[in-house]
Amino acid sequence: MATLDRHGGTGRRSAWTSRAAARTQRGRRHWLIGVAVVAAILVPLSMSGVSSAADDTPRPQGAGPHGISTMAIELGPPITRSEIIARADTWMHPPVPYNQDANKDGYRTDCSGYVSMAWKLPQNLWTGNLDQVGVPIGYNDLKAGDMLLYHNLADPVNGSHVVLFERWTGAVGGDFYIYEQSPPATKHRLWSQAGYSRSLFKPFRYKNTVEDSLGNGLSSVVYGGVLRFFGRGMDGQLIQYYKGSGVWAWQALGGNIVGTPGAVVDGTVLRVFASGTDGTPFQYYFDGAWHLASIGVGRISSGTSAVRYGGITRFFARGMDGQLIQYYQDSGGVWAWQALGGNILGTPGAVFDGTVLRVFVSGTDGTPFQYYFDGTWHLASIGVGRISSGTSAVRYGGITRFFARGMDGQLIQYWDQGGGQWTWQALGGNILGTPGAVVDGTMLRVFVVGTDGTPWQYYFTAGQWFTIALNLGRLT
Repeated sequence: MATLDRHGGTGRRSAWTSRAAARTQRGRRHWLIGVAVVAAILVPLSMSGVSSAADDTPRPQGAGPHGISTMAIELGPPITRSEIIARADTWMHPPVPYNQDANKDGYRTDCSGYVSMAWKLPQNLWTGNLDQVGVPIGYNDLKAGDMLLYHNLADPVNGSHVVLFERWTGAVGGDFYIYEQSPPATKHRLWSQAGYSRSLFKPFRYKNTVEDSLGNGLSSVVYGGVLRFFGRGMDGQLIQYYKGSGVWAWQALGGNIVGTPGAVVDGTVLRVFASGTDGTPFQYYFDGAWHLASIGVGRISSGTSAVRYGGITRFFARGMDGQLIQYYQDSGGVWAWQALGGNILGTPGAVFDGTVLRVFVSGTDGTPFQYYFDGTWHLASIGVGRISSGTSAVRYGGITRFFARGMDGQLIQYWDQGGGQWTWQALGGNILGTPGAVVDGTMLRVFVVGTDGTPWQYYFTAGQWFTIALNLGRLT
């Protein structure tokens, strides 16, 4: 019978396989009865994540009387997708040797211990009970940090495996990258390289996973006398919407982006900063024609918000570790970055407020707060409300304002009443992702995405708010 060898390919049973099998036979006399009892208890609880198909892959894990915890299964703290991937990646530098009897950072160095570590679980689980801290999902619903679980009832200790999904290589449903703890050491590779079967591995999402970007969203500018906003299309491309001669139109600019694109007018050039599917930031820019350019440094885990301040083009995003990151371009055109600390969610919203640069963000519990720079960076609480998206900030009517999605889905406006005293107003609707606010002459406009992906705008004129559907396709 063909087997998966230690490198994940198919071939003849190796000497390493034979040694593992011999070891299993020698030990089976001592704990066979114990494993049978434990399996009888666990199987009814794990049916949604198991398969009865045979697989003789020699991948022993910490199971049996010496390996299965008798503690009640508990969830760990909420954890973002980027933090799961960042934790998984720590065992790649250098790769951690596979060993079911060893521990690193308090976790077993086998496949299930690795997932327990990445998910920050309070204990080591195994393939027989990892499904109890997850919920089943479809293959096309896989996102960073989800797991693919195969629990082999015929040989649970040596024939089971679990891996972490990182990202699609292209279109959803195609090939994808995984992280796994598999002999001889931690691996980051393509699913197709591993040779695993989709019919055996079942996808699950950890129950305490928190979305990084809190949804995609929009950003808006006025450039060349034309009102524009940018978002992610249903196929992942950057989409520009623009209003020429009173009529809205749209243009697909290509690429495969995630999160909210951040647009800014930089003199005579229009720039839009975006994140690629692997977190690499890059920019589209328009100087009469559209171009695409690399930023060349770092990775981010949210959309972006861009601003001109101090004669320098800057954009802000959430780093892979949750900190607020500032990217800026020096006089030589080279991009650099600065970590500003904190643990944020979603796309930050940056605005130049007279002499002060302000960046509004959401904390991990939805509490909004701001970083501001007046020669030195400071952090200050907003003091009211909670939000469930990134933010978009403007200066309008002499007042600093930012917009976000409320906990109930409504568009929320926050504004500074003076002296750092903030208040808020619910503007209604049911939106997704980060709003995109812009001052258009004497009018304040806020572009949003409805729950069906349709773009809308709120606009404020003559002291009143109005809404209108744009009927321009769908965004995601």
